[in-house]
Amino acid sequence: MKKFIAVSAFCLLAFAGCSSGAPSGGETPEKAVAIAKCLEDKGVEMYGAFWCPHCKDQKKAFGSQAEEFIPYNECDARGENEVSETCIELEIEGYPTWIFTDGSREERVLPLTELQEISGCSDAEIQKYNVTSQE
Repeated sequence: MKKFIAVSAFCLLAFAGCSSGAPSGGETPEKAVAIAKCLEDKGVEMYGAFWCPHCKDQKKAFGSQAEEFIPYNECDARGENEVSETCIELEIEGYPTWIFTDGSREERVLPLTELQEISGCSDAEIQKYNVTSQE
């Protein structure tokens, strides 16, 4: 019985980190895609590094369907499609760093609802991105 409990606990812990690719903040995948597209259209930028666990958390908040639409900039020169010189010029010091069109910055993982609010991507505005369901 102890062995069964130990194996069950191991399996539970091993699979706890697995995800279906759905957004982690409670938004639908469609709304997460719409928010990512709106951020991009508004000129909001995310700066990070491929090895950064907080950047991975931020991307996970969007879910796998929205990942390609996140306005992401790679700051590590070893990363794919890197823009390390831009990151130096912008004095990016922590990851992830979000830079908004008004010049303000947030150096942390942000919930999608907060990104939506700070960027001015209203629910009415993101409807133009063909959102099929909203909460």
